[in-house]
Amino acid sequence: MANQTQIAGKADQRADLVGAEETIRRADLGLAAECVPPRNEVERKLSAIWQEVFGIDVVGVTDDFFELGGDSLNATTLAAEIEATFGRRFTPADIITLSTVAQQAQVVADANALRLPACLILGRAGGAKPPLFMVHGGKGFAFFRPAFLDIVGEDRPIYLFQAPGLDGRTPLDSIDEMTTVEQIASMYVDAIRSIQPNGPFHIAAICAGSFIAIEMCNQLENAGHTIGRLVLLDPTPVPPKIKPSAVKEKEKKQRIKKTSKQRLGARFLDFFTRGHEGEGKTEKSPDPTEMLRKKLDAHREMVEKRVEQMAEVPVQQRSYTAERLLKISLQFRAALYRHVPRRYPGRATMLVSSIRAEETLADTAFWPNHLGSMQYEVLGSDHSDVFNENLEETARFVRDALN
Repeated sequence: MANQTQIAGKADQRADLVGAEETIRRADLGLAAECVPPRNEVERKLSAIWQEVFGIDVVGVTDDFFELGGDSLNATTLAAEIEATFGRRFTPADIITLSTVAQQAQVVADANALRLPACLILGRAGGAKPPLFMVHGGKGFAFFRPAFLDIVGEDRPIYLFQAPGLDGRTPLDSIDEMTTVEQIASMYVDAIRSIQPNGPFHIAAICAGSFIAIEMCNQLENAGHTIGRLVLLDPTPVPPKIKPSAVKEKEKKQRIKKTSKQRLGARFLDFFTRGHEGEGKTEKSPDPTEMLRKKLDAHREMVEKRVEQMAEVPVQQRSYTAERLLKISLQFRAALYRHVPRRYPGRATMLVSSIRAEETLADTAFWPNHLGSMQYEVLGSDHSDVFNENLEETARFVRDALN
């Protein structure tokens, strides 16, 4: 698969050529592979669709979507045209997974062809080693650069989870009841077993996705399966539900109440708290719904900022619109805010940024008390470093943990 720079270069090249002439000549794109002509009627129709969508004079059945400079708009248009022509449900995510005419023709011709579950994206295909299943972070979408996948996926297929509904083909109203981490983890476990029926299973997760990963491991082991490796990449130190700041806030309120009793006396406090004959102030306990709304509003700002940066996301991972991303991400985050994780008695291999190390690794911290054992390494100054400046080191860490 072409790397991100090559894909961007092809797209720019196509844009320049389109500006110069109405139809692009395949030869002008500088494709190295030979042009394999259609071998049957299905491939012929698909090639014609590709030629029209890309504006190219000839498309071979082995030409890769990304090598041609395909983007999210091309994927959406191709999916719609294929569905209209053959009457088979096709989505942008299917175009990403089946990135050549030949691959798409096999699925169109075979009514029983395997399709990935809606919550999975094929990040890297091929390899003799057992697959790795990677869980997204708190925003809900899969974001792993090609350079990362190439290092981790050395002789190993990689599947990427995305939050339920981001696939673009699942109706949003059908996932409204997907409100807990346990339900999401159960869906992911079913997806894993549709690809790999039996363990040992290799699972990795980033950031807040680590809470889903340990729930998945618990569910798999409870069903009699084994976990090969669990790799956690700079996990969120504490689940939002039991975040220390919330505990400190509760203790602060208790101290204020205690001081009020001592200074004002129980009688005056009773008047202050419950009111007297309809007069005076009424102090209420915080509304959990209102607190959740405020948390989600703060998360919305982060997601909206990330949506603005969606151009950075590799094209093969953009199978959703910005609006859908925002809605699903907020719903997924709400599930995290309600979740209290169970302890996973197995072992995890963990990579931690230095800024999170003390809060994550202390003896009394959440993770040492919710894992049977863990092996860890500290890398990078903060969370961004782990997945940007130190991306290749992070990838090698995952690869070595799996091996």
